[in-house]
Amino acid sequence: MVPIAPFTTVVTLLACVAIFTCIGAWVGALLKRTLAAVPLLFGLAMPLYVDSGALEPTRFDGETIWWIAHASPVYYAVGVLEWAYHRLVVTPESTAVNLFILAILAAWCAALAITRVSRSQA
Repeated sequence: MVPIAPFTTVVTLLACVAIFTCIGAWVGALLKRTLAAVPLLFGLAMPLYVDSGALEPTRFDGETIWWIAHASPVYYAVGVLEWAYHRLVVTPESTAVNLFILAILAAWCAALAITRVSRSQA
């Protein structure tokens, strides 16, 4: 399927790659063991996916789940990608706000990972 907004799609996917790569690097540097980090992140992936709104809008699951979903970068990515591919608006936040939050999260996760990795190498 070809996205209606290819630039938005690419920016969103790059932000997601940066966010999750940096989170993985941060957790790996924090635990100093990949054997412990991999199961932890796989274990967190399913709840983040289910609560992100990828299967249905999180508003259908109640107010509490909807607020919890905001803690996941996947929530914002789903909002942007649904718009970029189908012009569906599945979050009350605008596409621009979702992209802005993804960019801020990517920068914050990069700074967090760089700080922790440099500290563990020293």
